[in-house]
Amino acid sequence: MQQDLVLLGGGHANIQVLRNFGMLPMPGVRVTLITLEAETPYSGMLPGFLSGFYTFDEMHIDLVRLTQWAGARLILANAQGIDTQGQTVLLCDRPSQHYDVLSINVGICPALSPVLGAEANVIPVKPISRLVSRLEALLIRANAADLPLQVAVVGGGASGVELACAISYRLMRERRAAGIMSTTVTVSLISRGPILQKFDRGIRKAFLLLLQLCAAPSSDGFLLVDEYLKSAGGPSNVFAAGDVASSITCPRPKAGVFAVRAGAPLAHNLRRTLSGGPLRRWAPQATFLSLITAGDRHAVATKGGWLGMQGRWVWQVKDCIDRAFVNRFGADLDYASMERHALPARALHPSLSTNELRLHAAAKGRCGGCGSKIGGASLRRVLQQLSTSANVQHGVLVGFIQADDAAVLELPPLGHVAVQSVDFFRASGFVTDPYLLGQIAANHALSDIHAMGATPQSALAVAVVPFAALGMMEDELHQMMAGALSTMLHSDCALVGGHSSEGTELALGFAVYGSAPRNALLTLRGMRVGQTVILTKPIGTGTLLAAAMQGGSRGRWVTGAVESMKQSNGPALAVLRAHHCQACTDVTGFGLLGHLAEMARASKVVVSLSTADVPLLDGALSCASAGYLSSLHPENKTDAAQVVDAGTSLTAGMFSLLVDPQTAGGLLASLPDERAESCIEALRRAGYSHAAAVGRVASKLPESSTVCVSLSRPL
Repeated sequence: MQQDLVLLGGGHANIQVLRNFGMLPMPGVRVTLITLEAETPYSGMLPGFLSGFYTFDEMHIDLVRLTQWAGARLILANAQGIDTQGQTVLLCDRPSQHYDVLSINVGICPALSPVLGAEANVIPVKPISRLVSRLEALLIRANAADLPLQVAVVGGGASGVELACAISYRLMRERRAAGIMSTTVTVSLISRGPILQKFDRGIRKAFLLLLQLCAAPSSDGFLLVDEYLKSAGGPSNVFAAGDVASSITCPRPKAGVFAVRAGAPLAHNLRRTLSGGPLRRWAPQATFLSLITAGDRHAVATKGGWLGMQGRWVWQVKDCIDRAFVNRFGADLDYASMERHALPARALHPSLSTNELRLHAAAKGRCGGCGSKIGGASLRRVLQQLSTSANVQHGVLVGFIQADDAAVLELPPLGHVAVQSVDFFRASGFVTDPYLLGQIAANHALSDIHAMGATPQSALAVAVVPFAALGMMEDELHQMMAGALSTMLHSDCALVGGHSSEGTELALGFAVYGSAPRNALLTLRGMRVGQTVILTKPIGTGTLLAAAMQGGSRGRWVTGAVESMKQSNGPALAVLRAHHCQACTDVTGFGLLGHLAEMARASKVVVSLSTADVPLLDGALSCASAGYLSSLHPENKTDAAQVVDAGTSLTAGMFSLLVDPQTAGGLLASLPDERAESCIEALRRAGYSHAAAVGRVASKLPESSTVCVSLSRPL
């Protein structure tokens, strides 16, 4: 990798660039999408969604799936600025992201602050993701009581008319379904000028016949671009399209059609900028076909401001066009073609120059051993950046800031014992954001210390970064270690040093050192008959990540799994201790059944597991039932068969989840039955919303038996 193409925002133009680069990868170019949401809505289907004709999934494009297919990195983060001199996108609460070429397609949102009372009472249409959640609240309110309801839509253009129609239709339909017939729903359309003033009288008349509208009176903030979609008068490596951009050569109204049409010329000019070729001018069409919906599957067709046709069949045409566009980025993607990312450079791009081919050859011929270490100057620059971040220093005599041969730590106080563990895993495609990988890897490694009832004190890292241009390797190492450092800091654990190396893919591991009072350790052997078994976090990360790598998951399911993997077990340990926990482990690679069986065997007891009470991550059962299983699943399943009495009927999907390997899973603990209810309440107050009692220690384990777990009905 030699150059970073960063796509800021998952708008209609940028997703076409992503698809374009996925279909024909550009050797030496790493593509990164930075967006706040894992699923991006297609604005053309918004009125139909508000009317209730489309589901959330039908209207949205899954960016997790699209980036996975395209071989691109996905960073879910909030951008707060762009440093054009340093060529970085400034991100909230994490390091900035470098770019060589930047494409901006973030959309727009209204400025509410100048309007008195707007921030408290107005629902902005954009960003659409927030509108969706607010719509659900509005529908609940509309159906809660038989009272008159008044809604106002501000803006008399085509979008405002569509939204007014859609909201009116949806509210009346929902109220009828709820049995509310006696009171009215009033939707008013407020416009500065005439409704649909840019359209001819025929169109306005057509819509006024469809609706009874209440009309009342009621180029700042956009990025200027030239005929190449390049920043006008700004840096030559920054491009923009969609609502966020305003053309100085061909001004056009803010409409989704222009973002869609800009996708192909934007991708072309980004490629030309990366390769040093001439750019191509683009002039958006002066007129375009508008299909304006009117609530109940009725639409009006217009072009150039003139009335065309209207009726139900026009809506059906629009429906076909919209679905076809969304499917290009979802249902129509061929995951078998992902193998193209592993093709030889010459096969991918026959026009590669000799120098570009040498770059690929150099990547294959890199040294091993100490020759594979990241260079000293690069490492010093990364450590210098990390040293400006907060880091735990108590108990550390020599750490990475001093850059000595080894870390030097104070011994634990008298009466305490040292607790050590090591963990390591590859990104392997399921996490493409190095900062996020650092957070998850650190949390996963710390979890073993928490499971022993100990306090983490220090950690050594082993980091592997794929061969790339020097600056890109430095940036990736910095991002990954900064993510790890942020997690270590929250657990009051010092990052004291480590080792870095080049490799074929991103990977990170930690050797973690902690301590605990000798008589306060939690082990597998503390289960007692009559105790309740509690699980602090839901399961399902293995199947969800396996599905994501094969295009079978949904973006929100994956982000839910990621949030669970980022959640530390440290606060949960404190709650369990306060409720007299006597045995504990963390649920990781062996799955829930495997780790529960380890505890039961060590304690010489039989545990009754209530499968219906086991908390599951959203989407996990769907993915497991569809056959998306982790590579460790078969061995876990075989092991479980030796120790589990499946006395109750289980679906194949549910049993698969019970042996599903977890990354950074929750704590599994046993404690006195009388403490269980208050413990679960305390865990939920501490942020473990899925914490649940999942079983009971039923009896002692007969000496002649290996079956230490039985599956039962709900507790």
